[in-house]
Amino acid sequence: NLHTPSQPEWVSRPGDAIYAVNPDGSVDLSHVKADPVLLAGDTYQVTASLTAASQKELREAGTDYPSWITARYLQLPETITDR
Repeated sequence: NLHTPSQPEWVSRPGDAIYAVNPDGSVDLSHVKADPVLLAGDTYQVTASLTAASQKELREAGTDYPSWITARYLQLPETITDR
C-alpha cells in the first residue's frame, strides 16, 4: 500500500484506488495499492488536499449528520460506557 495523507489527489506511482461510494454519492478512499508493488528503496510522491479549518470552525460545524454517517463512523462498542 502507498501511505498518503487522508485526501490524496495524485500519486507518482501506478496503482489501484480502493474506495467505497457513499449513499450521498461522495467517495471514501480506503487506500492506494501500488502496482507493481514497491520494493525496498523505491520512492513516490503524493499531492493531497488538507483541511484549513480551525479547531473553532470544526467545533462550530454542528453535529446534524446524515444517518449513514452516524451508522458508519459514530458507533461505539456496547462495552464503552458513558462518562
